[in-house]
Amino acid sequence: MENEIYHFNRPKKQKDYKYFNLGNEELGLADYINDKKSPDENKIISAYCNDLKKILENDDLFKMINSIFSIEKNLDKLKLKFNLMETSSLPSLSRLYEKIAPLLLKTLSFGVDINQFNQEELIHGWLETIRVSVEEELISRK
Repeated sequence: MENEIYHFNRPKKQKDYKYFNLGNEELGLADYINDKKSPDENKIISAYCNDLKKILENDDLFKMINSIFSIEKNLDKLKLKFNLMETSSLPSLSRLYEKIAPLLLKTLSFGVDINQFNQEELIHGWLETIRVSVEEELISRK
């Protein structure tokens, strides 16, 4: 176990994320930005969850991170355009970021010896960190 990146005690990547069947439609947040009428909160939550599910289908760290930033940007656009007030049920990435931070620190610090640094294991750890955090966010929205 020495000199190995922290491996999460969970099943390997699932191929089918239908388990997180939270939205009836496959619309994302970006689909509501150009609407003239404000979407109701349930539609926003459903679109948010659909966008998160798309992140789980990705194996590219760069694309996953950019997708998270895109969700954040689209949430902000919706809130500004429709003057949506912050509520406890309205999606926010702050909870996701709070979950990612400690897991990233674990992957960075667990048994890393600078002389035997393995970039592939580190990136795999980051991918798993994002997946775990997104999955937890989806489960909390059930």
